[in-house]
Amino acid sequence: MPDGVSLIPTASGDEAIFLVGPDQAARMQEASLTAALTGLLGRKVWIVTNASGWREAPVPLPSR
Repeated sequence: MPDGVSLIPTASGDEAIFLVGPDQAARMQEASLTAALTGLLGRKVWIVTNASGWREAPVPLPSR
């Protein structure tokens, strides 16, 4: 997992919201990554670049 990726907590377990920086978003293939993560996690995946739309504080994912 690249540095700077966070998970926004959700009330339900049927979706995962990942927060990435604008620079990372510009370099990724969002559609294919979203499809791959949806299949891997078995839930709806959202990749967002702006945390201001969420009340929940993002939780940084550990980097490898």
